[in-house]
Amino acid sequence: MLEAEAAGLEELAGAEAVRVPGVLAMGGIDGHAYLALEWIDLSASASGSAQSRLGERLARQHRKTAEKLVWDRDYTIGGTPQINA
Repeated sequence: MLEAEAAGLEELAGAEAVRVPGVLAMGGIDGHAYLALEWIDLSASASGSAQSRLGERLARQHRKTAEKLVWDRDYTIGGTPQINA
């Protein structure tokens, strides 16, 4: 699940529209998996101009197109499997 999450973040970053946290580390310890992500400070993002820029960048994110409608791997949304067979 976390491998797909990391791949999804990489895919989102490829649109070069919205700032996406980078993956710092991923692995497992004693039967528990972890995914460590870059911290993005959002404390200054509450202003009206920041919200406007976010809206513009989200619109740009959603204009990115692909050759096919589904992603090339299975993943989850929360605990719900998304099977892309």
